[in-house]
Amino acid sequence: MSQPATFPAPRPSGFAAPDLSQVGHQLPLGDVIDEEMIAHYRRDARFRLVVVVVAVAGAVLAFKFLPGAERTASYRRRRSNPQNVGAAVCLMIAVFAGARLMASHRLVTILRGPRVIVPEGDEPLEGGDELVFDVQTHLLEYPEGASPSSLPGFDQSDCGLDDPLDCYRRPTFLELMFLESDTSAIVLSAIPFPGDLLSPDVMAETIRIGEELCGDGRVFMQAQTNPSAAPPAQLRESMAQIAEDFPITAWKAYCHAGGPGWFLDDHDPSAPQVGEVFLAQAEALGIPRVAVHKGFTAIGGTVPDAGRYSDPVDVGPAAAAHPDLDLIVYHSGYDVGPAEGPYDPDNGFGVDRLITSVRDAGIEPGGNVYAELGSTWRFVMSDPTAAAHVLGKLLLHVGPDNVLWGTDSIWYGSPQDQIE
Repeated sequence: MSQPATFPAPRPSGFAAPDLSQVGHQLPLGDVIDEEMIAHYRRDARFRLVVVVVAVAGAVLAFKFLPGAERTASYRRRRSNPQNVGAAVCLMIAVFAGARLMASHRLVTILRGPRVIVPEGDEPLEGGDELVFDVQTHLLEYPEGASPSSLPGFDQSDCGLDDPLDCYRRPTFLELMFLESDTSAIVLSAIPFPGDLLSPDVMAETIRIGEELCGDGRVFMQAQTNPSAAPPAQLRESMAQIAEDFPITAWKAYCHAGGPGWFLDDHDPSAPQVGEVFLAQAEALGIPRVAVHKGFTAIGGTVPDAGRYSDPVDVGPAAAAHPDLDLIVYHSGYDVGPAEGPYDPDNGFGVDRLITSVRDAGIEPGGNVYAELGSTWRFVMSDPTAAAHVLGKLLLHVGPDNVLWGTDSIWYGSPQDQIE
């Protein structure tokens, strides 16, 4: 499991913490666009266009002027005569150049800066370019030589690449998120998997590459914390170190993984009393934003009685005790089991648990608790009734501005099917 020890890696050169206020707005061109890079891809696109035109013209001329096979020639000769060969070569060149032309054009579109427009006042959105901000995404940067047997049991493991490990590595991740979906910006979220497959260094390097490609702050990162796996003093120290070394925008925690089970509000004296320490340090470091996994017990649930700790029963009291801290509840407490229905305060399963915890703690809709839909939407989107109940309950009890879009990508490949 990943450990909460100090992360000694220095902040990559040239890094600055992303400005969340800029996401979704038109930014000044000179501040975010590498014009030299755009010019390069534009020149490349123009060159490819010329190649396509010339190659198609060459194919036409080949059919018109090169000698063809005689009518009495064999099939083999007709297939290999100069006319057919010349035309085939020209058409192949046109196809490959056309593919490169499309790629260059797409990169220019991305590099031109955010295609997202958040209107001022009551102005309508232009051209359907809504902000799609995915607040829960993952990649796995497997080292060279790793065994494919370590692949997780998600759909993406069968993506069809020659090396199955590439299905989760950074290039595939960026392609699926930004080229094969309408996603505008993402948060890289830490995971409770063994090793450093999504370490702060991996996240930081992904941000750097994203900046090179897009130049407008589309990739953000969280810091993984395992509060119960170390003494409180070490927890505070490691949080302070990672906040200094990396441009993090939030903290990520699993109450049922990464160490002994614990609760955000420390309501069980038999569990490690680390919730208050963790939340107080997040506020003290000036990053009062915590994403906590609640629901989907099977994901990372290795501690005894994991279901107790993945239950969102502690969310409401913790939010009430820390009104200046935002709690983002990943998965909204949803779990695989009974179908979602109308809200029932006596239901101890699924999304209802989160709503009850928030209501009992006096947290009003629009307060400091946010419900996120990663994997939850994936599981209910094929059941319109369950999907309507999940969204309806969250919109009513958590608030329309407090339901956050997340997809848990790239576990299921491109998130475009979820967006649509």
